Amino acid sequence: MKHIIKTSIALLAGMAFLASCQKEFEYRFADHGPDVVVNSCSETAYMGSVIEFSVNISDPEFALSTLKAELYFDADVVGEVTLRTKEQGTYEGEVPVPILAGIPDGTAAVVFTGTNVGQGRTVLEPVEVSVVRPDFEYLTLKMENGQEYRMDRTAKYSYSVTQSFPLNANAMIEAPAISEGEEPIVFGWNGTGIEAGAEGNIPFSNGVAGEYTVSFNTLTFEGEPFVVLTVNDVETTMIDNDTYEAVLDLTQGQTVTVDGYAAGFDDWTIDRDWFETVSSGEYRFLAVDGKYKIIIELDNKFFRVEAMKSDTELATLNSDGTGAVWLIGDANVGKPTMSQGASWSPELGGLCLAQVEPKKYQITLVAGLNIPTDKVDFKFFHQKTWVQGNVGGEFGGGTITSQSALFVSGESDGNIHVADGQVLQQGGVYKFVLDLSEATWTPATAETPAVMSGAILTVQQDGVEEIPQEEISINGTQLEMATPGIYSADIDLTKDGAITLTGINNLAEWYIDPDYLRLEGTSLLFNAVSGRYEVTLNINDGYATFARLNDSGSYATFSEGGLYLMGFGVGHPSVGAEIGWTTEIAYSMAQVEPGVYQFTGVAMPEMDQTVGGRFRMDYISMKYFGQKGWGDEKGKINGQTNTVQYTDAALQHFNPDGDNIGFETAETEKHLEQGATYRLTIDLSRLDENLEIIDFVKVQ
Repeated sequence: MKHIIKTSIALLAGMAFLASCQKEFEYRFADHGPDVVVNSCSETAYMGSVIEFSVNISDPEFALSTLKAELYFDADVVGEVTLRTKEQGTYEGEVPVPILAGIPDGTAAVVFTGTNVGQGRTVLEPVEVSVVRPDFEYLTLKMENGQEYRMDRTAKYSYSVTQSFPLNANAMIEAPAISEGEEPIVFGWNGTGIEAGAEGNIPFSNGVAGEYTVSFNTLTFEGEPFVVLTVNDVETTMIDNDTYEAVLDLTQGQTVTVDGYAAGFDDWTIDRDWFETVSSGEYRFLAVDGKYKIIIELDNKFFRVEAMKSDTELATLNSDGTGAVWLIGDANVGKPTMSQGASWSPELGGLCLAQVEPKKYQITLVAGLNIPTDKVDFKFFHQKTWVQGNVGGEFGGGTITSQSALFVSGESDGNIHVADGQVLQQGGVYKFVLDLSEATWTPATAETPAVMSGAILTVQQDGVEEIPQEEISINGTQLEMATPGIYSADIDLTKDGAITLTGINNLAEWYIDPDYLRLEGTSLLFNAVSGRYEVTLNINDGYATFARLNDSGSYATFSEGGLYLMGFGVGHPSVGAEIGWTTEIAYSMAQVEPGVYQFTGVAMPEMDQTVGGRFRMDYISMKYFGQKGWGDEKGKINGQTNTVQYTDAALQHFNPDGDNIGFETAETEKHLEQGATYRLTIDLSRLDENLEIIDFVKVQ
């Protein structure tokens, strides 16, 4: 294969005329491409490996530009490489050969193209290469918890392993490298299926924990087992390994049947606004006829229902009072428990009310389970998002008349609160009905959104539920359940002292806060200074929250060891739970040394809910405070005016101008690297010099 027929392509011909210093400049376009000769090219290659080549390129008239090698499967380019050719001579390179699903062994083609600086191109006739799919001796199943299992070959391209697996055997599959020096081939999840090079864990699951077989075919990319759930024989779409959904038309009183979940639904929470249980997996639908999305949440053991306008569009409120009404609230309102509350993040935590009669919408909330017993804050909207300019609508001040002695609608904002002096009964079941039968609609204008006025809110207590509690203790102190899944206690903790936790069986899966805690071997140690702390455990999502207390049990001020973080682009346990300027959820920073406070997190996109992803990667505007709320703040800690100094590392990320710490979206050079871990340190140990030092570094 010393010589291949070549074709020269004459490209644009013309002149570029520039008038500068009374001198003309002529740009020459080439009427031919360079001389290109293939010295060698692999005659056979494995999918998942490379095709090696050696090509000589020269041009007696024009300087060289590039040499490109493209790999074709039929008419599709599936791999390519471009080499810069500054000098004439021989160039060697490799074209990657992808391993794709369903492609049999066959003949591929490599096309070489040489280009000179005059834009002349030479395209060689295709070089045929025999491409073979590798048939590995074995594969390795690499679990997200670090365990690895050998998958033995059971037939050509087929591999399996039988072990005792958890309910969700999230894993990647690794094939050995084809040749020495090459990387192993990794198969992952692309969101809808298995793909070579995809980075997500494959959500294998048998529906129950125990012994089962995981299998994979390297020709078809088919794997097993996956949970296949159906609703009224309609197969659901898997959103992630814990979430499945289907959109279907339902009629009031119709039986809804859910099949395919081996563990069954006996211990699931069934939303009484939408369903009445007939038997496990069979439920009578209670809302009016319409199109609905049924969301099956395996992790929450809950069927979530949302009204739909079409197969892809969520329903909104119509001018005649039909359609949909949505509840959006603070972090302490959610279903099936408050742990699913999303702190005014409607796309994450918005709840669809069930239209049980035309123009009558219902939602049932249990005090201590779905809402607190003392402080309630939520609002009804026309859509599952905020009003954007004049688009959408909300039930603001004066649009709702409450006929309940327990709950009021705010005169200025329309938010629903517990009436002054009232406390809800723990476990009390409260049925909210928003009646729009006599409501009136004011259309949107160019400046203002649509308004629905005259809504009537009634709230009826419909019994009491017992809310079960777990027995959880830290260092011998038993925690009390604040809400289902949330346990808290005030505990004296010692720096470098061991933390003994009982009642939690899956601690290895928890997020270990690197500011307050550290692992040494198998020992969990307290990392902050000694003192009394409010310790809160979220056993649903697997993380702990610490807050420094004073001797009286109140949140400590700076003089008592407390420092608090608020702002946008920062959250706990994730940026999906952004703190904002909400004083009630101001975050108590860990004092790791006298006067030195820190906050560590991974940089993630806006609204991301990854636990530990506590910095927003593209926008931050935050500030630290000397108390849990407004008062002493950055530059004015300890009641005095201080000089704020940024370290060189902090200046790489933060704009030192302005009152807040952070950077704007437009400051692209300030953006954080997604997935990287950063540590904010506030050094207030030199306040006797009127100096506050801000440091911010990438730690991994």
